[in-house]
Amino acid sequence: MTKLKYVKDKWAPTMKGILPLMALILLLAVVKLLGPTNATANTGAQVNVVVNYLTETATISAGPGGSNAFYISLDKGKTWEGINAGDMDIAAFLSTKEVDLYFKGNKDTIPRIVTLMAEPPEPKVTYTVNSGIGRIIYSTTTGGSVEYRNGANGTWKPAVNNMPTSLYEIKGTTLYYRTAATTSSRPSKIASIKVPKRPTAPAVKLDGSKLMLTGFKPGETEYRINDEVAWTTFPVTDLKAKSISLYTLFTYGVASSSTPLPAGKIEFRTKGSDKKVTSASKIIEIPAQLPCPDVIYISGTTITISDSTPKRNYEYARVAAGSTLDFSTAKWTTIPTNKPTIITKVNVNDKIYVRIKSYTDSVTKQIIPASTCKEITITSITPGKTK
Repeated sequence: MTKLKYVKDKWAPTMKGILPLMALILLLAVVKLLGPTNATANTGAQVNVVVNYLTETATISAGPGGSNAFYISLDKGKTWEGINAGDMDIAAFLSTKEVDLYFKGNKDTIPRIVTLMAEPPEPKVTYTVNSGIGRIIYSTTTGGSVEYRNGANGTWKPAVNNMPTSLYEIKGTTLYYRTAATTSSRPSKIASIKVPKRPTAPAVKLDGSKLMLTGFKPGETEYRINDEVAWTTFPVTDLKAKSISLYTLFTYGVASSSTPLPAGKIEFRTKGSDKKVTSASKIIEIPAQLPCPDVIYISGTTITISDSTPKRNYEYARVAAGSTLDFSTAKWTTIPTNKPTIITKVNVNDKIYVRIKSYTDSVTKQIIPASTCKEITITSITPGKTK
């Protein structure tokens, strides 16, 4: 115990007692100065350790002590494992929380403590739909760039905020997001977001006989012709309507029995909203309409067609005098080729329309519309046949 003496009515430590106390304070200051430090300092005889979170390595090299053997401890210096100089894989040591690693060299006076960063929180990722378009929106609490990958085993790529997801809606997938690693910061926890598969394309079909497209839903089905930029919504003036004439689509307006329809490509989809994305698209390629060949002969009500083209079939429709041909309601009857056929249930001045029948190409599976028509006015009835 420090001895005290009386000095002018006050007790004070003697120089003999104060010297040990000053020595103790100085020793504590030295210990604090030379004590354990993190990887960014190089004070005292310590091993050098440089952490790189981008490569998940720690580079170990001799410090001022000039060590040639190195050690690591995971239990605060209670036990030590020998390691090599150079790059050491630290992936196994990374955790959701901070982790202290102790390093020392065989000639070092004090160990170096390296604190590995805790795993940063994941980005907040949202899949949203606006006007039928799906997008990914994200935000982070730590800042830094964000990267994403398609599927659990995909390659990480730089992310773009408000990214359209139409490509990923073809099949539907799960996207993974994280903040990107740098040399001095860890990648964050991974957030996942499911991108649903888009709805199937509308069941629109080409009716090659009626020369129209069917399967529309009023107010829902959209279409565009020959890669137009704008989409047209099938009108809702008639909620029962489910079809549209090729003549309407190709701007002819009124159907023509003799003017060929041009070739065209029509794309269809179901309209999106702020709750659902637009559907997958269906494309129907329509070839140019064939003109009716001049191979049709009529005598009275007897028709003969002379055509040797393989797999080509003809048909006719009767329209009463004073009426107009309506492709949507006309009833067609097949006519054999190279064989005279007598038309029954017909009157003088009735009109007969003859054309090549619609068919499906056996190779391409494409529907080929019926040809234009040859119009014939009945002027006499073949004897021996009744109506």
